[in-house]
Amino acid sequence: MRCGVKSTDKPCNAITIPAIFAMGVLWLLEPQANADVYEVGTNKTYKTLPEAFDALVADVGGSPFTEEHSIRVYDGLYTAGLTFSTELQPTSQFRLFVQRAPGHHPILDGAGFTLHNGSSNITIDGFEIRNPGGNGVLIKEQSLAHVIRGCHIHHCLRAVRAEGRGRDFPWPGDVTVHDNVMASNTSTTVSMLDITSGTFARFYNNVIHDNAGAAFEFQGRGTSTTLYNNICYNNSGGLAYVFTSSGPLNAYNNTFYNNGSFEFSILTGRTVSMFNNIVWAVGSSHAGIVKVATTQLTSNVNDLYATKAANVGSWNGVATPTLADWQAAGLQDAQSLSADPEFVKPGADFHLWFSSPCRDRGVTLTGVVDFDFENDSRPKFAGYDIGADEAEIRRIPPPTTGLILEAR
Repeated sequence: MRCGVKSTDKPCNAITIPAIFAMGVLWLLEPQANADVYEVGTNKTYKTLPEAFDALVADVGGSPFTEEHSIRVYDGLYTAGLTFSTELQPTSQFRLFVQRAPGHHPILDGAGFTLHNGSSNITIDGFEIRNPGGNGVLIKEQSLAHVIRGCHIHHCLRAVRAEGRGRDFPWPGDVTVHDNVMASNTSTTVSMLDITSGTFARFYNNVIHDNAGAAFEFQGRGTSTTLYNNICYNNSGGLAYVFTSSGPLNAYNNTFYNNGSFEFSILTGRTVSMFNNIVWAVGSSHAGIVKVATTQLTSNVNDLYATKAANVGSWNGVATPTLADWQAAGLQDAQSLSADPEFVKPGADFHLWFSSPCRDRGVTLTGVVDFDFENDSRPKFAGYDIGADEAEIRRIPPPTTGLILEAR
């Protein structure tokens, strides 16, 4: 297995990856079997989310949870969201789940969720959130250990925003956002994941597309931010990393395609590590990676590709049209490649064809990224693939007859 396109490249597992910083706790994926359940929906005990929430507050009060509780929501159109503060006290052992019932599709229309000061240990799971007039999910300062997963968040100002307020307020901590679809949000600065502060933030397996702003923006006083297996395409920008007094940003096995003027814009900050990413810039005056002098960048084993007069990158204000220019400017990406990754359908289907140059070319990230954006295990064959996909089925591009051959 080789990382780059030359036979002289050293094996991927010989490359040194920067130390992985603490990323917080992986919370239980599902409520415990004996969780206390409050059901919301037609012909259920409660007709709205606030009714179920008020009943839970009345039953439990402000004492720390001694068992898990779940607000389980069935099919329906709901127009009232929820704001959490200190009325309830979930714990790391006994969380609060606000989630769709299995097989159901609750829609929250004209409202969202606010996880306010002092709230903690809440999982928001499986909602369609649309048209709230503001943020789909807002996570405020002094909150801790929230998880947003399995949601389709669209036509909001921003899909998810985590924010702090000044030096005297603890910032949100242990924010985890995964397996969501975020599309058609309207803020022209950042429409999807806007993180102005926070510690141990983790974002993975999200599909973020066709938004008016950038896919991610990170700024403020974060401790550690990690992104992996995200697919971001057709947004007005990719990732903007503008921390000024922060910990590291780790970006592994993401796919960025056709995101306006930049795919990665690393404006200021401390340490950025990028491995196994596909970064495909499209269009004149667009760039793959934009890097400035104050950033400590470690980047390697990526596919940095540019088409339609785009540049592979920009290093300290100087355009780098090709991978060779980028390598010469910053002495980075020595074992990266610049080639068409061969998506099944660019802009729509980001699985890789069997003939893709990204197949088996990635650096091994065991214990860091053990699966792909569809939760298929990595690696499947000789080594890690570059990008968000590690296909279960090896696909061969269809011949002119239209026949598609697949080999397991």
